[in-house]
Amino acid sequence: MTAEVLYIGGSGRTGSTFLSMLLAQNGDTCNIGQIRDLPAAIRREADCSCQRPLAQCSFWSQVTRKLAKPRALPRLAKGYSAFKEDARGNHEWNNAGLQARLRADHAAYLAGLSELYGAASEAAGGRMLIDSSKSPEQAYALSLTGTVTLYTLNLVRDPRAVAVSWSKRQSDIKRLRGQSREWRLRQKLFSRIGAAAPERFKLLRYEDLTAAPRDTIREILAWAGRDSSTANFTSGSEAKVSWDDLHLFPPANEGVLKARAEDITIKAADSWKDARHADLHRMAEEITFPAAERYGYTL
Repeated sequence: MTAEVLYIGGSGRTGSTFLSMLLAQNGDTCNIGQIRDLPAAIRREADCSCQRPLAQCSFWSQVTRKLAKPRALPRLAKGYSAFKEDARGNHEWNNAGLQARLRADHAAYLAGLSELYGAASEAAGGRMLIDSSKSPEQAYALSLTGTVTLYTLNLVRDPRAVAVSWSKRQSDIKRLRGQSREWRLRQKLFSRIGAAAPERFKLLRYEDLTAAPRDTIREILAWAGRDSSTANFTSGSEAKVSWDDLHLFPPANEGVLKARAEDITIKAADSWKDARHADLHRMAEEITFPAAERYGYTL
């Protein structure tokens, strides 16, 4: 079965969970969260945001029942790792020869990926899927399946803000430097995806989203060919969120999943600018600039 996917790409700590929730409030889309992490979440017996284990969730149990082969999800996880390593070894993603080789060498993985998204689309009644997996390799693989109509929404945030946000979860400076290098690489790879299908690629800055949430959500839905109603917004920056049709799971923002807030105010988190984070600012600038200037960020 074919599937339409609005894929939120970029780095972690950029607001992708809230963005995916806001895009799935008008009944014309279905939020599947970070489906790339579904195999690991089921293995850990994680709970869905519907407050039932994933294996018992009305949505995800329906999806997994439609997968034809035993151990389909573990095979997908293994296939993703192999595809990611191979794709990262050559960044000329729009080269026809490379695409043909990847399709041949990873045929089983791409077929499994197609089956998973097809099953999710069927469970969603054919609605467009909102996928916040963020990985450029997953988006690239979807573009090679031949069964997915892919809209890529590249969500980018100031790399200094991302570094400070990551520092709240980990203090190892080597890992934080690695996250900044990952920010830079992911933007490079998503630019390849955008070059291949510019009409179905959209860049979204976190800063612009938080400055005008309602208008931004309406614009994204219209771009993706969906109902652009934003009736759930009670003002330009305040919205009501229904959890009835959300089936999210960790590692989507666990604080958001735990709070299950139904009335939210969208505003920029600017505490990262505090002078006490100066060392992290310098680290992120050293690694991500001048590349970050392409997105309007300045030293």
